[in-house]
Amino acid sequence: MIAATIKKQQLECLKAGQKDKCTFLSTLYSEIVMIGKNGGNRETTDQEALAVIRKFKKNADEILRVGNPAQKDAAVQEIEWLNSYLPSQMTETELREAIIGIAKTLQNPNVGAVMKELKTKHEGQFDGKTASGLVKMLLEQKQA
Repeated sequence: MIAATIKKQQLECLKAGQKDKCTFLSTLYSEIVMIGKNGGNRETTDQEALAVIRKFKKNADEILRVGNPAQKDAAVQEIEWLNSYLPSQMTETELREAIIGIAKTLQNPNVGAVMKELKTKHEGQFDGKTASGLVKMLLEQKQA
């Protein structure tokens, strides 16, 4: 489980005296655990944990885009830490192959159906905007 991994790493950096990383991981862990507690006092799923990690990464990306220089160094470090928990991203070639494979299995492939299946099989491994553009392009080519 992702939450357990983060907690373990938080304790390791506490022992190693890495205050900044420890504080960041503690905040991240708390946010992740809170989802499960608010959802009926249960364990947070890995999918929910990944959603929190993506939210943190989006915030750090925004700081890089518009933040002041003092915040940017910390944001770069946070992004590096967050990326270690995210699944690896598919290359454009891998994404194209996955889309083609999914479209072949569907009786009536359309953008929505292909995207839904792509998300089911490869959640978190691709950029949605890029995937949507590829799906549209490939379906248009198939119809031509």
